[in-house]
Amino acid sequence: CTCLVVASSLASVDPYMVNCFSPVVRSVRSLFASDTRSFFNQRMPNPVVIEPTAEHKATVVWFHGLGDCGDSWADGLRTIRNPHVKYICPTAPTRQISFQPGFPMSAWYDIHGLSMNSREDIEGIMTATKDAHKILDAEIAAGIPSNKIIVGGFSMGGALAINVGFRYKQKLGGVISLSGFLLRRTELPGTFNANRDTPYLFGHGTADEVVPYDWGQLTQQTLCKFCSNVAFKSYNGMGHSTCTEEMKEVKNFIENVVSK
Repeated sequence: CTCLVVASSLASVDPYMVNCFSPVVRSVRSLFASDTRSFFNQRMPNPVVIEPTAEHKATVVWFHGLGDCGDSWADGLRTIRNPHVKYICPTAPTRQISFQPGFPMSAWYDIHGLSMNSREDIEGIMTATKDAHKILDAEIAAGIPSNKIIVGGFSMGGALAINVGFRYKQKLGGVISLSGFLLRRTELPGTFNANRDTPYLFGHGTADEVVPYDWGQLTQQTLCKFCSNVAFKSYNGMGHSTCTEEMKEVKNFIENVVSK
């Protein structure tokens, strides 16, 4: 497995800034080098879109982790791209993070703490989920069947992907969460039924220092109570990152949805 740590000037900001692909480091450095203030003040930019090179049969919508951007994961997904798949990688708005005051960063919702019992930003989670659902709605309106759409993400983006997928009213092709966790867990299962038999793929490193491995296990165990197709993949010794083996699993998962 390969893990990259953001430049030392950023390392003290937040452990979620750790990610897997070298473009993360280049992207963050360029953002800070160009104009820090304009970066902090920007609204959500347009997503990075990787268009299919053959007939468009499926779409993947991917949500990055805290402090990251859509470009870095677009670069990673290009390494496993399927020619029939469109990849959409949004970038979250920049906001203040409650547990890290004074240093705004890209985030899908606020984070009040790093424990299972920390207060959740319900309003922020709901807003991010509704925005994500609009992306899915647009793909369906463009002619892609809902069961050929996959939502995925890393860390807080993986948590968002689970929330987006489980709460969507149409059946999706799949949900992927890498180093993720479960949001609004006390409200589940609720009345959401469309994606209870949708395939879910969870990947987690046993040495994750940011989102503990047992959080990933708990997420899988909780969803298995009311979802019939949940796979959990462990990666021995991997921290809060990803690796070649995990990305191969993601590639295979996507190709299975495309081929159905």
